[in-house]
Amino acid sequence: MIGAPFDIFPLKITTSQALLAFVGQPVGDHASRILFGYLHHHGITITCLVEGPGGGEHRTLLLVISEGALHEAERELQALRTAIEAKALMIEKPVAVIRILGPHFDIRPGIAGMLYGRLEKAGIEVLVNSTTGTTSLLVVHETQLEKTRRELTAIFRLPKSR
Repeated sequence: MIGAPFDIFPLKITTSQALLAFVGQPVGDHASRILFGYLHHHGITITCLVEGPGGGEHRTLLLVISEGALHEAERELQALRTAIEAKALMIEKPVAVIRILGPHFDIRPGIAGMLYGRLEKAGIEVLVNSTTGTTSLLVVHETQLEKTRRELTAIFRLPKSR
């Protein structure tokens, strides 16, 4: 465990989101062109995007959009899944995206491990995560949002409100 919490910028939390997982789509840019073309054409903003392995020559594309955008697109999602040749489409909602900015994950390699270890120990299911040098994005069920916030404030020190 660490001594004092690390300073970070204010948490940015985006609620009322939906996680879409296009599972097992072929590797290549064909699927991306179709999917992102559809999203652009319909004015759908992506809150979080992560690509992961899907087995063999396939990948899984995870993206978070607003629940409102999901509602508008829901009728067309199965056709979109077929067009990009994904084996399955899974949807989780409501979810929240939490942005942690500032603890410099790149120069303090233990922070990410401590963060995810603490969340796991607290029983928080992290649906998606992405970490860069200065930022970590977490996607959690909204039902676990307050518990997640409590755990994060035990690790990180937020700026004082003015």
